[in-house]
Amino acid sequence: MTPGSSLDVAIELIVPDNTAHTVLVALRRLGYERLKQVQRADHLRLNLRGDAPDPESVMQRLAHAEVLFNPNKHRLLYAPADAAAHEDREFEAIVRDKDDIADRLLRVLGTTFAMPYLAGISRGVLWRLYDDEGPAPASRLEWACSALLSNAVSQTYHVQPRPKRALFGGPLRPAANMR
Repeated sequence: MTPGSSLDVAIELIVPDNTAHTVLVALRRLGYERLKQVQRADHLRLNLRGDAPDPESVMQRLAHAEVLFNPNKHRLLYAPADAAAHEDREFEAIVRDKDDIADRLLRVLGTTFAMPYLAGISRGVLWRLYDDEGPAPASRLEWACSALLSNAVSQTYHVQPRPKRALFGGPLRPAANMR
């Protein structure tokens, strides 16, 4: 990997997500009646030093870090943070805590899970919305974040085009809340 590079990682549930269902019901009650599906995933931005191995090797180590990932209920998807390819017309919102300090996680991953090449980590929650016309536009995600998905006092959010992430290991199974 090049010095100063990073990986964008999504940790998606493959079991039913009660939180996403609750958000679906709440957003409908707030006026988004056409909303059909809500997807939620944990998000990591792994900042890597120049001595980091290739992305697949980094993901191999991360897959063993069951403090973040349980292979029985999650799947890992990743992309280099500067990847230019995006999913067509799909947007996602990343909600982050303003005071999230990931130093402890960084130490655990660096020592216990043999990832000393990690220079930093930022965490958040990814949200994707789908209505009867397909993926929700960026403006709808902005509205959902300001109405329900984030707290302006303690969190920030950013709406972005959804990166084209590769699945780490195994065949792609649909997330439980994708029907």
